[in-house]
Amino acid sequence: MKEEEIDFSIVTVCYNSIRTIERTIKSVISQTYKNYEYIIIDGNSNDGTVEVIEKYRDFIDIIVSEPDNGIYDAFNKGINLAKGRFISILNADDTYNPNTLQLVLETAKNHPNALIYGDTYFIDDNDVVFSSNIGKFDPTQLKSGLGFMHPATFVAKSVYDKVGLYAVSKELSIASDAYFLLKCYTQGISFVKSDVKVFMRTGGLSEVSFYKAHRQYLTALKNHNLINDKEFQTESFKLTFKGTLKKFFTRKSVANIKLQLWIIVIALFNFIYKILLFNRLKKGFFRLFGFKIGKHTHIHNSTFLSLGKFSIGDHSVINPKCVIDNRGTITIGDKVSIAHYCKIYTTGHDINCSYFTGTKKPVTIKDHVVLFSSCIIQPGVTIGEGAVVFPGAVVVEDVPAYALVGGNPAKVIGERNSNLNYKIDYGFKFIK
Repeated sequence: MKEEEIDFSIVTVCYNSIRTIERTIKSVISQTYKNYEYIIIDGNSNDGTVEVIEKYRDFIDIIVSEPDNGIYDAFNKGINLAKGRFISILNADDTYNPNTLQLVLETAKNHPNALIYGDTYFIDDNDVVFSSNIGKFDPTQLKSGLGFMHPATFVAKSVYDKVGLYAVSKELSIASDAYFLLKCYTQGISFVKSDVKVFMRTGGLSEVSFYKAHRQYLTALKNHNLINDKEFQTESFKLTFKGTLKKFFTRKSVANIKLQLWIIVIALFNFIYKILLFNRLKKGFFRLFGFKIGKHTHIHNSTFLSLGKFSIGDHSVINPKCVIDNRGTITIGDKVSIAHYCKIYTTGHDINCSYFTGTKKPVTIKDHVVLFSSCIIQPGVTIGEGAVVFPGAVVVEDVPAYALVGGNPAKVIGERNSNLNYKIDYGFKFIK
């Protein structure tokens, strides 16, 4: 294959990684997009890692096994050997989904000289996703982090040509990757978000020494004049406090505690709003938590799965026993009638993802829509103005305006009159 024809160079660095290296290799060679080269840089492992790598020699373009000066020296070796237009560094305890390169390619078509990044999910030893880094790069929030992690990056080779390689130094012993990303930012490299998911098993270098790495990152921010002395001192104090807590709580335990507390908060929210007798009190309670509720609109005793991210217009009604999954955004228009036992979902799971990660898509329900009882609205759906969903229907795709739909999955079975003049006011008069 000619040099200019290679789209991706994937570099895996490892040292005594017999427990995880095979899964990493399999995640690369199972890519649906095949125009890539695979390079493995091993630090002269002596635990059987090299023997595992040799099993897959036919799928690996370059194998180097020799002593190095640390992980960033290994990174640089791989980059110097790479011929692809984009280079990714996949550590020996990290994995990709099979469609990763395909997703990056779609983004790279419009951003040939960018740094493309995605989301990182943390996996425990039982192959359970317990936390994630799902964010977006925001230069105003650099002191809190970049908004993404280095293993989820795909860097144009032209970026390395401009910015240089990874620093190999004691001062950046476990944060040279973050330092490199900061150099990219200060030198005007574009950071572009993709739908890529990368899975990082806990226990790696940065996991074990997370707070030391973040302190090195703060020092890099200061050296780049991206934070001042006062901000550096404040963030360092916060880091020391978090480091103390780290002695008692692992990242996984903190994630579990946060989840349980959030579940309790949502349960209390639903309990309180349901016992409020007057609609005016209910509306005030909703608005206190970021809900937007229109005039003459009534939400009877249904169940919400989050706080906020929900708006409903005027003269609409949600009848009792509905499930409203507002973990993603739900937007409902005016004069909308939602009957008993309906379920509106904005979240689900990616069934093709190696680790069954969650998905989130907004739902929009426009004016004069009618949802009859027990229908289910799936994530990402828009229901057009005046449309009607019949009882028990499962809506998995957008519904045209004034269409009548029914069935599983819901199909168009008729058309509704578009001359609609009614308003809805289904509150109880004595508790208005």
